[in-house]
Amino acid sequence: MIAISLFILFLPLLGSAVSYAFRRSFRAQVAQVATTSFVGISCLLSFVLAYTVYTQKGPIQFVLAPWVLLSGFSINWSFSIDILTAVMFVVVTFVSFCVHLYSTNYMKFDKSIVRFMSYLSLFTFMMLLLVSSANLLQLFVGWEGVGLCSYLLIGFWFEKDGPCQASYKAFVVNRIGDFFFILGIAVAYVSFGSLDFSEIFAHKADVQDHAAMWVCGLFFIGAMAKSAQIGLHVWLPDAMEGPTPVSALIHAATMVTAGIFLLVRFSPVLNGLETLNTIILYVGALTAFYAGTVALAQNDLKRIIAFSTCSQLGYMMMAIGATAYSAALFHLVTHAFFKALLFLSAGSVISLAKGEHDVRKMPEFGFKAPVTYIMMLIGSLALIGAPFLSGYYSKDLILETVMQSKVGMIPYVIGVISVALTAIYSVRLFVYVFHSKARGGDSVEINESPFMMLVPLGLLAIPSLGIGYFLAPYFTEAVEGMVHTIILPEWQKWLPTGIACSCFLVFFYIFYRQKASLGQLVKLAGPVHKFLASKWYFDELYSWIIVKPFQFMAGKMAPLFETKVIDRYGPNGLARFISVLFQMVSKIQTGAMYHYMFYMLCLSLIHI
Repeated sequence: MIAISLFILFLPLLGSAVSYAFRRSFRAQVAQVATTSFVGISCLLSFVLAYTVYTQKGPIQFVLAPWVLLSGFSINWSFSIDILTAVMFVVVTFVSFCVHLYSTNYMKFDKSIVRFMSYLSLFTFMMLLLVSSANLLQLFVGWEGVGLCSYLLIGFWFEKDGPCQASYKAFVVNRIGDFFFILGIAVAYVSFGSLDFSEIFAHKADVQDHAAMWVCGLFFIGAMAKSAQIGLHVWLPDAMEGPTPVSALIHAATMVTAGIFLLVRFSPVLNGLETLNTIILYVGALTAFYAGTVALAQNDLKRIIAFSTCSQLGYMMMAIGATAYSAALFHLVTHAFFKALLFLSAGSVISLAKGEHDVRKMPEFGFKAPVTYIMMLIGSLALIGAPFLSGYYSKDLILETVMQSKVGMIPYVIGVISVALTAIYSVRLFVYVFHSKARGGDSVEINESPFMMLVPLGLLAIPSLGIGYFLAPYFTEAVEGMVHTIILPEWQKWLPTGIACSCFLVFFYIFYRQKASLGQLVKLAGPVHKFLASKWYFDELYSWIIVKPFQFMAGKMAPLFETKVIDRYGPNGLARFISVLFQMVSKIQTGAMYHYMFYMLCLSLIHI
């Protein structure tokens, strides 16, 4: 099993390295086949590994090589493949394989497709490294690796200003979280005396609660940036400037799930810290509500789906705050499949609409692209938690456990309201894209997307439909083993689903039939709509309290500090000093032999 684990981990890296190294001599098709095939093999092996780890009821641990060897401190390249890692391996490699396969057609006309495929495979490797690491320092390498790859892929079209600015923003915001994560690693080493997970968890009882609180609190801030929780979420919508396959990979299986994974991995220490858990619970609830409200007023197809990711990540944080870590992982798994399905379906729509992103300007699709229509419908229904689709099982499990927590009533109510918001913006997106005749969309000839773009959609639709049903017993049993459960009334169990389905049906009728004048409603609620469309003015707020003051100080300091300090005593000053020095030295070089003999005599006397 060690060999299988290494193959899963390093095959994507091999594909990335080979593709990038020979990017000028490779034909694009060769690079596409190589990277996609290697990730596909990793995916197949991940299923084998997951079955093995589950049946043998124990983790696979091994050391690959020594890494840091210092007096009193040593750390290895070591791996721990437990059931958590095995599940993440399956999710990451399966979604990544679908994205790779989809990209072979979606990006086929891009001149830099070889570089694109190389970055995708590197992204996959870094996430696999992150989830399989047996110590915090190695996990941090994967953590920074996914941050680097997201920067490279969001700004893939660097010739354009939008992707460049979006990649800078993602990089800077995540560096804020990374700073706190580094502090958390340092505090963890001081508190636990080790960075290995096995030793940390073995000695957690010997560490005082306030030390554990500091460690987990710092990790939580790092996770807030990575997993786009309210306050540090501002990079996520702008990440839509990258190619659509990148959006699918970031939102479904790699970047944003890293923060959730970190907290679930560290759950043995986090469990029992009631104050911090309450904070996490409320942050998750507010994130779910915030993103749901903002998605209502967005018109960019990919941004609506992006804010839905932010909202669903809030649900996962709610589960972590309620100490239902298995429920958080369950929703991570189901969400990965239907969110990848939604993004890739959106890519199909955008491709058929000749690059149009605004849902208000979409041509009249109707049922002219039946496969894309059905795939988008499946993804939307799974997102809102329609009965017996994958999202239904994980979303309801989270809300039930939140309701049973000590402070769960308010977050539960916020979560149920967010369910209604999810249904409303989902049906708005669906109707505006596919039934644009209801608002006067243009009727144009539309053909279905190519076969190689539809196959990944079909692969993702299968788990989006049924994986929740098959996995629900295992995750529910795990949650019941961790959380004190109470028997809820049957009506309360069905309340979130009933609200979601009712909102979907009612607003489908409203948006499709136009029984209410939506334009007049938007005009009537103008200030509210503007507030939501502006994303609660988070960007403007940060601009006023952070960006503009720094720009003002830089403008004032530049003439003083740069010209009078850096230019005078920095590189320019050093250059002038060396120039003067050598001018003085050059005067000694007269070419007269008696001068040189005189210099030698002087040096001899000084030596004596």
